[in-house]
Amino acid sequence: MMYWYEDGPQGWMFVLMILVVVPLWVTAIIAIIAIGRSASTATAATTRLSPEALLAERFASGDVDESEYLHRRAVLCPTAAKPVGSVRVNH
Repeated sequence: MMYWYEDGPQGWMFVLMILVVVPLWVTAIIAIIAIGRSASTATAATTRLSPEALLAERFASGDVDESEYLHRRAVLCPTAAKPVGSVRVNH
């Protein structure tokens, strides 16, 4: 097979190929990683607890006491039925 210059590809053709292809692959890999990270942070930012679940979590961790929990829950859910028996915590 006849090439433009002599009988085969020259050394500068291999260097040119490496200088073009390697940065192309690096750019493609960086773009895929960036898209993956932005998609995962977008879903994490939009996942939030409901106000009732957040209040229950704060009550379970001890941030609010029972009376404050019941008062705030009544504000959040005014039509919710009152509990039959309230939970008593012995101190």
